[in-house]
Amino acid sequence: MQQAEIDRAASLLAEARTKNRQLASFPPECIPPDEATAYLIQDALLDKLAQSGLGPSAGYKVGLVSADMRRSMGGMAKLGVDSPVYGGIVETCILPTRSTVEFARFIRPYVEGEFAVRMARTVPLDAAPLSQASIAAFVGDYFAALELVDWRLKYFDYPPPLATLMLADGSSNWGAVVGAPVKDWRSLDIPSLTGRMRVNGQDVGGGKAGDLQGHPFEVLAWLANRLIALRRTLRAGDIVLLGAVTPSYGTFERGAEVIMSWDGLGEVSVRFD
Repeated sequence: MQQAEIDRAASLLAEARTKNRQLASFPPECIPPDEATAYLIQDALLDKLAQSGLGPSAGYKVGLVSADMRRSMGGMAKLGVDSPVYGGIVETCILPTRSTVEFARFIRPYVEGEFAVRMARTVPLDAAPLSQASIAAFVGDYFAALELVDWRLKYFDYPPPLATLMLADGSSNWGAVVGAPVKDWRSLDIPSLTGRMRVNGQDVGGGKAGDLQGHPFEVLAWLANRLIALRRTLRAGDIVLLGAVTPSYGTFERGAEVIMSWDGLGEVSVRFD
């Protein structure tokens, strides 16, 4: 793709995001042919969202974390990727522990119960390859979290690869709700921690932190190494959502309340008014 096509794709996605309007179609010349191009569009999209007043990227979400999740969405043949993916989260859409958002700000909202961290230190560009053990030195706080997801494109109406469209659109991220920080996380048996999500008081699913590649820091190390390969890095203060341990839930209407509870990490909630 030429730079003009990358900019056009990012402009269309930014307009859909800021006007809460799903794109009826996406020009064929704007569809990224591969993962690398999709990330270029995502970068341009984040720049345009910052210019629109939503603020700069203040962290990341990691998606498609497990091989089972990727298989359930069609695997390599349909997605075009066989590894996790990431998306930037804009500053003004990282929300506090108990938040209320306008339902009208979404097109087709979904929520996912997540495990999140805040980086205490910037990861040097020469630190790769990082491991589960070595990335821990850069982590500050842990959080219970909810990812807020929205669909600016009807991804599954397009031919494969589908993941490149999702990546271009910020990996479908709208924002996140993060809980009170847990600083004494080193005393916790992280993989054994269990999280459950409730919608309007009904349990809709959950899992363990160990479901995230055995330990959430495996996911964090993957992200740090992936960013460094692209000559960027995790910065001090970045919030990182390390993957969902719940199903992606979206069958709710205005007035719904979603609560995510974690052993050892507390609770976080969002209400759609």
